Amino acid sequence: PAALPLLRMAASELANDAPAIAARALIYAAGLADDLDLAAEASQDVLRAVELARIAGGGGLIAAATTGVGAILAERGDPVAVDYCTEGIAAMGIETPLEQRRSVLANCARLAWQVGDLVTARRWALEATPLLAGPPRIATSQLASTLAALDLAEGALDSAQEHAGQALAVARELDLGRELPLVLAIASRVHLARGEHEDAIAAALACLDAASTSGMQWTSAIAFETCAAVLADRHPDDAATLAGSAAALRSAGSRPAPVTLRLGPTPGDVVTRDAATALARGLLNRD
Repeated sequence: PAALPLLRMAASELANDAPAIAARALIYAAGLADDLDLAAEASQDVLRAVELARIAGGGGLIAAATTGVGAILAERGDPVAVDYCTEGIAAMGIETPLEQRRSVLANCARLAWQVGDLVTARRWALEATPLLAGPPRIATSQLASTLAALDLAEGALDSAQEHAGQALAVARELDLGRELPLVLAIASRVHLARGEHEDAIAAALACLDAASTSGMQWTSAIAFETCAAVLADRHPDDAATLAGSAAALRSAGSRPAPVTLRLGPTPGDVVTRDAATALARGLLNRD
């Protein structure tokens, strides 16, 4: 989009006199590039943002830039994401409002879980837990869904269900379109693990709908994987097709699935996004 070159131009012009503003511009540019699956450009933008943030100083800015790097790396399954998150958390001094610190911790817990560092994810999530008792916000949904995924991985299914329900309620109340596909995917996996097949189907269908309306094609990957997991026992060949179609979407943006959600049918044939959506919806509605 036209905003990308404008943000980069502004950052270049402001780098010497206003490095903090330049860093913010590049953080936004990195987010836009990442949404477009321009992984190399996103990484370049956000790494430059980190350099500028370190020059400008300020714990909040450094935390924003380093966790931005963490987010892009975590999307690519790179465990180095945790190192950048660690730097961002450490950068927040006593002047950082407690709620802001907890929000950063919730985000970082999600990223650590995504790359499979479950011990660090749990530690950061526990420190951020007071957010769950506060007003609904994006960080609340991130934290609750991460806790649900961690609980699921550990076999604590009652706790997983409670946290998944809270994450979903907040994501729906705040209309968090970017959050909903992953939150619903986790909820469906929790229902599946609990033997609640009809609830797992309902969450998978909702995940499919959320991904279809998100505006970003790559969000359909988690939806197809979720549907494949639900359908694997009754429709193994179709589940393999959904898994294969998800793998193709992930490959296009170098976006591996979160580590604890990777178990599922072996990828099979690849069909288009629309065809995979229709296949999954038809099978789930029939079941």
